[in-house]
Amino acid sequence: MRRRRPRGEGELLLHGGGAAVALCRDRAPLLADAIRHRYALADAHRAYAASLRDAAAALHDFLRGVQTTFVLRLTSVLGARTAATAAAPPWGGNPDSTLVADVEREMVGVEAGEVGHAVGDVGGDDAAAE
Repeated sequence: MRRRRPRGEGELLLHGGGAAVALCRDRAPLLADAIRHRYALADAHRAYAASLRDAAAALHDFLRGVQTTFVLRLTSVLGARTAATAAAPPWGGNPDSTLVADVEREMVGVEAGEVGHAVGDVGGDDAAAE
């Protein structure tokens, strides 16, 4: 004798019924979203690394130019003070309003024995007292 299948069980198997299949179908879009977001995160990470590389290159170029100017200006201060005072900075403007000029003034003050003044205050209160 042939055993009969309970009514409806064949329909569930043919049409994708069952708890396991339903759970799998519910998870499929979530997995697709996870994959899509993984690629989006990797792309964002790549773009972030590229922007860091570009920013580092720009800072390197900027600081290399500032360092060269700074070293040349300090060398001219230590070598010939009058020529450094008369020359305008290479980027134009007033040499007394630049950080390089403030450092130059402090270096000259330290060479002359003036210690304890803030940058740009060479002479400060001592000059007023004289």
